Amino acid sequence: MSITLRPLRPEDAQEIFNLHTRAILEVCAAHYSPDVITAWVSGRTPEGYLRNQSRGENFHVAANASGTPIGFCGWHGNELCGLYVNPDYHGQGVGSLLLKTAESAAAAAGTPLTQLESTLTAQSFYEKHGYETISRGSRLRSGLEIPHINMRKR
Repeated sequence: MSITLRPLRPEDAQEIFNLHTRAILEVCAAHYSPDVITAWVSGRTPEGYLRNQSRGENFHVAANASGTPIGFCGWHGNELCGLYVNPDYHGQGVGSLLLKTAESAAAAAGTPLTQLESTLTAQSFYEKHGYETISRGSRLRSGLEIPHINMRKR
């Protein structure tokens, strides 16, 4: 499989939104209740990614041979803010490639990635990449607590 990594472009926003939403609905649903999943995806927009980028969040997009985004990651400072892969591409190394690329870019910029908030679903993925659990936490979204795991790089 041919994968190209590149910065987020404005024309990627809709496809990134779509794959992010699919990943939450289809993959994260194994670890979260339907009410939490609904709260999690509500109020999000494609423009949110571009807004975060304009506020200093770095984004890398993984695109397939036809140029369609199949995954993305975002980080700001030393924190990985998110990493999601289209469910059709899970288990093919896309997430690992995105994480390694973000870690390398952040380190090259002088601020290595050292922390993240993992979904319950992705905890084992991050553990395989050298992150350890610090504590559990949650974020309030649409009135519901969405649990996550605070992790740091070993």
